[in-house]
Amino acid sequence: MSDLETNCMFNTLTRVYHESVSKFIPKLTLSEKNISTRKKPKWFNKNIKRLTNLKYKWFIRTQIDSKNESTKAAYNSVCRLVEKEVKKARKNYEWSIIRNCKNESKRIFSYIINRK
Repeated sequence: MSDLETNCMFNTLTRVYHESVSKFIPKLTLSEKNISTRKKPKWFNKNIKRLTNLKYKWFIRTQIDSKNESTKAAYNSVCRLVEKEVKKARKNYEWSIIRNCKNESKRIFSYIINRK
């Protein structure tokens, strides 16, 4: 095969690939408005955000190196840590609602309605 035929075949392959991708793979667009208006729970804080990012990084590492037991163990420990922090943050938020329920009755009812 000559270089000209190889280049032509490669160009044809890439063209067919891009046409197929645009035709069969659905497009997902996330606008800045959708991302910024996404509701977070009231108990969500910076520490939980940091830990969830760390959990995601360890998840990617376990996907890359799935046979390594140390990465799996580290991922599992981060998962447990995230779970503990989320439980603690929710508990603290709920206790703050309970402590202030006489002064802020609207807050407790909005929490109950949003839980459904």
